[in-house]
Amino acid sequence: MVKPRVALISHAYLEKQYRGKLPIIGQSVDLTVISPDQFPSPYGLAHVDFADGQDYAVRLYPCVFPFPIHTSTRFSLASRDLGFRQDPPDIVYVENEESSFILFQALLCRRWYAPKAKVVVFVWANLPLFGLKGLAQEMLARWARTQVDFYIAGSSEAKYLLVKSGVSNDRVAVFPCVGSDASHFRSAALSRRLQIRSELGLAPDEFIIGFVGRFESEKGLEDLLSAFHLIRADPATRHARLICVGNGSMRKILLSHQPDILIFSPGSSSLVLPYYQVMDALVLPSRTTRWWKEQFGRVIVEAMACGIPVIGSDSGAIPEVIGDAGLIFHEGNVDELRCRLSDLMRDSALCQTLAEKGQARVTEEYSDLQIANKTLKIYSELVNA
Repeated sequence: MVKPRVALISHAYLEKQYRGKLPIIGQSVDLTVISPDQFPSPYGLAHVDFADGQDYAVRLYPCVFPFPIHTSTRFSLASRDLGFRQDPPDIVYVENEESSFILFQALLCRRWYAPKAKVVVFVWANLPLFGLKGLAQEMLARWARTQVDFYIAGSSEAKYLLVKSGVSNDRVAVFPCVGSDASHFRSAALSRRLQIRSELGLAPDEFIIGFVGRFESEKGLEDLLSAFHLIRADPATRHARLICVGNGSMRKILLSHQPDILIFSPGSSSLVLPYYQVMDALVLPSRTTRWWKEQFGRVIVEAMACGIPVIGSDSGAIPEVIGDAGLIFHEGNVDELRCRLSDLMRDSALCQTLAEKGQARVTEEYSDLQIANKTLKIYSELVNA
């Protein structure tokens, strides 16, 4: 039986820890990953490092940003046909938003060189578009909807927006585009954990609170700082230490709080694992703004996979991702966040329970195998249809 040819267009797989689903999918379909050869990330510029001999092909092109602001939706690839003319796919799968330039490019190439191909699009967007910019984006999105056969939404809110825009409910599935690689994100043995702590300048008996991601206001860092200082002011919880891993415009503010707070910028998300492995809790305190709210919170899944109890605000998809495997507080409520942290610091049994629940939730919902199988099911239904 001839395998269907799938062209997967995404910039996500420059980060090698997100590739776990690819060999699984590549065993069932003739998979080609189409990617920029480099792309900016919160940790720095990610460069290509695909190895030879995998169960899928890779096609790389230079990344083109037409505008000075380099965002994940405003790029295209320096190719006239994306390889479709020589090797027309049966399925074109674009992991980007409805109004993204790369989706627009992929749809044009599909129309010219692979008109029979089915189109699948993955979206994260969970806020409606507005203003002049939103009007322009909506025009692109409306045209895209006439070309797309199936959608995968990263959250229930993202699906709601698609359905509200006119996409039929049965044409949208809900699950993230990448899973958690169990061979990468895992807890460390006690000896290794203590070794990493020593290397980072952390004491064995300190309770390490962690933040991973962009150092930006919408990530709720001001709330985390306020809650942390309240924790440190309490003699019963004074042994807390906060580590922030990432980069962004608030870096200087965070640096001013040293040495109680330690800042690390590893340069690549593939280098973040050791920081997870020394944490006693991870906090994602995101705050919704007019322009943004948390679309998923991948660091939550990564921390849970490492056996780290997680605390998240109720912004966007965070409660949906955590489920009953962590603690939730109302976004912006510093005292409530302080209470959640105190609960973990005072109750080792609660920490152990949440750690076990988190690892089980990742295995059941967010593993590479689960994501790959759900994706393959959609491919099969489209090809058979």
